[in-house]
Amino acid sequence: MKFKKAVSLFAIMGLCMGSCFGAGVVPVFAQSDFMADKEYNDGDLIFENEYASVYAAQKLTSKANPDPVTVGDRVYTSRINTSGANTALTILDGTSGKYRLAYKIVAKTDCKVTADIMSGKYHCIVLSDSVVVGTADKDGEGSCHLISGDNATTSLFGELKAGQTAFVAAQGTNDGFLGISIDKPSVKVDVATKLKLNGASFTPDKVLVSGSGYDGNAIIEFDKVSFKGLSSYKYSVTAVHDNIVYEGHIEVAEDGTASNECELTPIAAPVSVTVKNGSDVCANTPVTLSRAEGTQPIRFTGVTDGNGKVSFESLNFNDYLLEVDGCKPQNVVINSDNIDVSFDVQKRELPKAPVDSGREGYLYVGYADAKNYNGKQYFSLQAAVNDAKSGDTIVLAPGLYHEQVNIDKSLSIIGDVVSESYEGYNIPVINYNQNEMCADAVGFHGDTVMISATDANVVLRNLRIENDAESTLDCTQNATALSTCAS
Repeated sequence: MKFKKAVSLFAIMGLCMGSCFGAGVVPVFAQSDFMADKEYNDGDLIFENEYASVYAAQKLTSKANPDPVTVGDRVYTSRINTSGANTALTILDGTSGKYRLAYKIVAKTDCKVTADIMSGKYHCIVLSDSVVVGTADKDGEGSCHLISGDNATTSLFGELKAGQTAFVAAQGTNDGFLGISIDKPSVKVDVATKLKLNGASFTPDKVLVSGSGYDGNAIIEFDKVSFKGLSSYKYSVTAVHDNIVYEGHIEVAEDGTASNECELTPIAAPVSVTVKNGSDVCANTPVTLSRAEGTQPIRFTGVTDGNGKVSFESLNFNDYLLEVDGCKPQNVVINSDNIDVSFDVQKRELPKAPVDSGREGYLYVGYADAKNYNGKQYFSLQAAVNDAKSGDTIVLAPGLYHEQVNIDKSLSIIGDVVSESYEGYNIPVINYNQNEMCADAVGFHGDTVMISATDANVVLRNLRIENDAESTLDCTQNATALSTCAS
């Protein structure tokens, strides 16, 4: 199937509205060209123009998005699914691992590639002509160089030379692929832009510029940053002043003209948090601040000192969930006006531990007054698993444990079922949702409980284990409540 030279695959990917990112690309957003209910076999030509040909790297099918997905000024109502074939890529200057390859691009002339991606642990454009693509029953392999990569819903950009072959790939998902466009190559330009903060000239201590085509040598002269870049690209500017991190962007047009000014916004800084319960400080207590970035949870942990204070080397200014052992979680805000803050937390309603909670070989989790044999108190099942000895029994109090658990030794984990409800629960419930504030993913797609121990005896009793890790991605078949990855 061929299109006019100015037409990109953006035009057939369920695109609702908007114009194409980057000068020189003029896609036709015709409703009749949407890729609904279409299918391509491995090696099929998807489209071509004067710059390159784009092929299916494995069997591809289209699928409607549960909700429209926005990337830049493009809104997609459908996406591309791969058949699930893995290719083990050794990316010489990037993140190696198993990838799902969707698009194979063969450049006829020098050209620019723009690819929109919506999900996955990591996605990228890689340069290679020696990759053996995986099939449904066999993994592929190959070495390659990274052109562009990211872990958020975004656009990836890359420049290809005539005759080069590139792939658009994603880790951890079958269906994170959206549109792709091939355009004329960018040209090198000299960029010189003034930095501003709240509309006034701003001279930071340090500046870092990042983006495709950047030569790695930014020069700071008072309030101006100068560097060599490429036309039709957008560059990120990260500045540091008095330990506060600022961020802005510089856009370079097709004709090489760049933004005259770059307005910086504070985004991160070292932060100190003091935690109190009324007039009492929460001394020597584990504290977690967590937030979601796309579908990926980000967690920052520490332990308060004797005055109830914990310091974080760098926190992004954002909304966080504050979790303090033995206390109710609460939503807090960290911003440039709150980098030395104090929060008042409330104690949780917790059951009393059995009188023999200090006996050898048993660890009690989620109780108000447990005196464990190792002298520690636990509110996280994973923390108890980490400290337990092989053969120990872990007793779990009723309540919600919003975490993932990796069991790497012989253990018995027994739920304490009671008639009285604590915070709405009379049985322990272990729940993981990738789109909420949980620990980093364990297993393939975020299994709630994974038994990774080899030749181990693991007993689970009186527990409810739940998983909806990928519900918003409409691909729940990969995430499970309980799995074993022991070899």
